[in-house]
Amino acid sequence: MSSRGSAGTFQYRRDFGPKVAILLFITLQRESAMKHACRLLTVVFTMFFVLSCGSDSPPPKTKGTPEGRSETKIVEGASAAGYNGSQMRKKIDKTLDQNDERNKEIEKGAGAAASK
Repeated sequence: MSSRGSAGTFQYRRDFGPKVAILLFITLQRESAMKHACRLLTVVFTMFFVLSCGSDSPPPKTKGTPEGRSETKIVEGASAAGYNGSQMRKKIDKTLDQNDERNKEIEKGAGAAASK
């Protein structure tokens, strides 16, 4: 029972053919299912990518003009020396505003005294 014939070609046994056909059929079905799964996965990821890139998100908020007086803008440079420059600027602006209000009250009082 040699598997080689007289000419040296490989001789298949009769019961070997149907088993190979069944294994080949199962393998092809698995490969087909894998191809469909890969295609489906590719389509899903492509749709996700397209939909996520198409959303219009609002642009980031930019800082408007800084509040406060233009005279005290240089005080913010104290941040480079380790101080909180913006907090210092706010306090100086507040103090200058209070001083301006007080000066207006004094002028009103002086104007009222001069008119009498």
